[in-house]
Amino acid sequence: MLRAYQDLPTEWLNTQIIESRKLAVEQFLNSNLYQYGKTKPSPRWLEFGFPLQFDSDILEVLELLAPYITPDEERIQAGLSLVLEKQDQTGRWPCEKHPKGGQWVNKYIKLETIGQPSKWVTLHALRMLKSLLEEKIN
Repeated sequence: MLRAYQDLPTEWLNTQIIESRKLAVEQFLNSNLYQYGKTKPSPRWLEFGFPLQFDSDILEVLELLAPYITPDEERIQAGLSLVLEKQDQTGRWPCEKHPKGGQWVNKYIKLETIGQPSKWVTLHALRMLKSLLEEKIN
């Protein structure tokens, strides 16, 4: 839902959409984000990869929330710390998972190597951080 709201033209925003967006953001923030609303989340929730398909992770959710929150939002601190800890000395983030654990999406598209720096995970992490530090959307 938040992804769809981000793609809406500004002129389409009305009070109902803005309130719905705020509710969605609050629902994520109040769901124990770092643990995916569970006492013990799946380890895959804390692993970054691309493409995600149906297998989301905390980085994706932080990227969706970033335009609407500030970096000092208490409810994202554990997840934000995890993201920052995974950045290597060259400023990149590793690929930690693939859909269904495979190396290929299909016979034409080879995925990145697990354990190696990922251009796609790095792109998403940097987008999230940039958005988190920019002026916020109302």
